Amino acid sequence: MRSFGDEWSQRQRRSEACHIPYTVIIDPSRSFLLECKHLSVAERTCGDLRNKSGHCRIIEGTLIPEDPRNLDLQNLEELYGRFLMSKTLMVRLPHMPKLKKIEWMGNSKFPAITIESNPNLESIAELARLQEIVLGPGHLSVEIRDNPKLCIEPEYMQTKFVKQYARHIRECGIEKGMRSSNFKGSSSNAQANASGIPTAYTAIILGLSWYVRKI
Repeated sequence: MRSFGDEWSQRQRRSEACHIPYTVIIDPSRSFLLECKHLSVAERTCGDLRNKSGHCRIIEGTLIPEDPRNLDLQNLEELYGRFLMSKTLMVRLPHMPKLKKIEWMGNSKFPAITIESNPNLESIAELARLQEIVLGPGHLSVEIRDNPKLCIEPEYMQTKFVKQYARHIRECGIEKGMRSSNFKGSSSNAQANASGIPTAYTAIILGLSWYVRKI
């Protein structure tokens, strides 16, 4: 007769073998034998009441990366809400290799993406893969400011997200106050920096939009 310890070990092994988008269920009729059950799209859509986010393909509501529930975002593809990272001690964003879309239809006073006042933040590379930001009428899209250590890795300088929303952030390896040469084309801010003329402010809020915009 198997002991409770043996049963628990079996449950642990089966749990580890049960990969996303599957979850582990218990069948009481078979002595707690664990099975893998495929998760539907609805079951992979997560709201604010979720306990963790590892299985979430879609998250609805404000996403705060420093929240312990959001340490694992490897399966996240779409966010219907705000991305808010403010006054944290994080160095990097959570790994979000599949994130393609953010849609924000809530309070127009707040941007879809806010990354501000993070003294240790060095990289926002996880947002470089974004393909689409969908906004409601009059909504702001992205605000990135007051992150003194933040820089953009050279390999991301030509991504659509960086070119549209993070041109004011220096390239990693370039001294502060110097303009990166990796941007193609020019803008009024780039020309001002090249001429030694300071910009009016270090934070740029871009993207007032009255329509769905693809980046």
